[in-house]
Amino acid sequence: MTCVKALLIFVLCSAWGHAANATEAPVTPQQAFTRSFASPRLEMLAEGSPFLVPQRGTYPGWYRTLMTKVLAKNPDSMPKKHSPGCEPDDLQGALESAPSALERARRLDGLFQKCGSEWETGTKGPTANIFRLLRTRLDLDRHPFLQPVMLNLPGGVRLKGLLALKGDGKKRPLVILRLGIFSNVGDFMPERFLLMQLFEQGPANVLVLENSSGADFVANNAGLTLGGPEEALQNLQVARLLRDPQEPLSKLVGSLHLVGASLGGNGLFSTAALQNLQKGKAWIDSYFAFCPVVHLRDTLHHAIRSGAEGTLVDVWISRRLAGVRDRVSSLAATSVGTWWKLRPYYWPEALRFAEAAYPTAPGLREGLQVPPALDAPLWEAAEPWAWWQPSKAPFLVVATREDDIVPVELNAARLSAALGDRAGDLGLAVLREGFHCTLAAAYDWNVISALVNAGTLAGAPGRPPKRVTFDMDLGQLMTAQDLKDLRALTYEIKWPAGGESVELKIHASAGGRTVDFGTTLPRNEFDFVFLNPGSMMTDAERFMLERWLHKNLRVELRPQRQGVMARLSWPQAQAALR
Repeated sequence: MTCVKALLIFVLCSAWGHAANATEAPVTPQQAFTRSFASPRLEMLAEGSPFLVPQRGTYPGWYRTLMTKVLAKNPDSMPKKHSPGCEPDDLQGALESAPSALERARRLDGLFQKCGSEWETGTKGPTANIFRLLRTRLDLDRHPFLQPVMLNLPGGVRLKGLLALKGDGKKRPLVILRLGIFSNVGDFMPERFLLMQLFEQGPANVLVLENSSGADFVANNAGLTLGGPEEALQNLQVARLLRDPQEPLSKLVGSLHLVGASLGGNGLFSTAALQNLQKGKAWIDSYFAFCPVVHLRDTLHHAIRSGAEGTLVDVWISRRLAGVRDRVSSLAATSVGTWWKLRPYYWPEALRFAEAAYPTAPGLREGLQVPPALDAPLWEAAEPWAWWQPSKAPFLVVATREDDIVPVELNAARLSAALGDRAGDLGLAVLREGFHCTLAAAYDWNVISALVNAGTLAGAPGRPPKRVTFDMDLGQLMTAQDLKDLRALTYEIKWPAGGESVELKIHASAGGRTVDFGTTLPRNEFDFVFLNPGSMMTDAERFMLERWLHKNLRVELRPQRQGVMARLSWPQAQAALR
């Protein structure tokens, strides 16, 4: 299927208009906690901030409502029974115990060959994969744990982000998630599953960063930046900021990890190469790139094609990158250019503008060791392979075989040729299903969550989560003999009135009958601290805790001298050792 069919939803539904302003609301205790980490370099954006005003090129309000409310679906995160060796825990354990990114990639290949067919959801083809992913329900506007921020970087660069903190003040891994082409932190869609799995289901705090091709970044900064060296410099300056003891947020950073998707993954390669030049300053502990652009010029020019397909893609780009029109005289002079000839004109002109504008922010180099290669023209500077040193921090790359947007043969498949024996600890796995890393649509949600979390955090320094247990004596409800015929063990999640607790109703099918039992636990027993009163608990928070329980709660039935004991267990972050 062609790229234009895969992008049809975007082109026809999401190009025109812009998002609505957020409604004003009082500051909640959850927001107050996150905002307590503000600093001059890390602004917390509140309602009324000019930086929250939608820009041309953001998704229209009606489209966001359609995709995130009317058609939105919660991902199917309920645990599913898989064959021995193919449970999500098996995948997570295999990746966490691997000594290197190279070995993690090897184990990924092996497990997806062995278990991939039973992990697949049956969603096939680009359009079905993209549509399923875009419908993922996540309320970015009203999620109490998500806080818009503005990072003020050297060189006058303003970089918008979305900060997600667990609310407990513990030192944890912090993941920087760099979004893909044209993505803004207020309306991103394809990358939502990464935020949900890393923050809602994993142990990390997360900082989502806009792509520098997004409408907000273009409006708030000079020139046009497309991945490559300038996003790498942004990444390093953000990492440097988060590691600075003078920054309040640094007190929560136990380790730092950089994840990027698509064009957002391109800067990871230059970031890793630059990081290796910073003597004695290992700010970033690991890298994980999903379907990354490896060769910037070839991939960006790949979208320029004559005919209906290329023209339709060019129309979409012109709407998502509308802010550039005012800065390029040849674009401002006409609204349709050569579209009537079925020939793209907008994207080629935008690329020429980006090339001429580089570097847009020389001040980003402040305090960093930078090679002379970054002084070359953009397309040469965006290829760090000539000055690449073997990667010291683990670097994992995952791509999908089917990808018309970032073709694997132009990108990930060329890594070994570009690096040869200088790759260092860089591992690559190419998966059979999915289109441009729509992994959470193509495969079981919890399997991909295990991949995302373990692939990002394996080997992270700091104290591992502890295992909390809660035992229930079932008395004579079940016997040890019943356990020999245990056929199914499932549970439901209920929400008692008041919102301060969660009820677990457990069903065990054994001995030819079904036994029901359960318990009620405080919502703060798990790995989040809910600071807002239970009466204020939102659907977004309920869905978040349900997804966390689906991935992390374990229920075991154990025989004892008289009857059976049920043991519930879950992971919980430990306070850092002082």
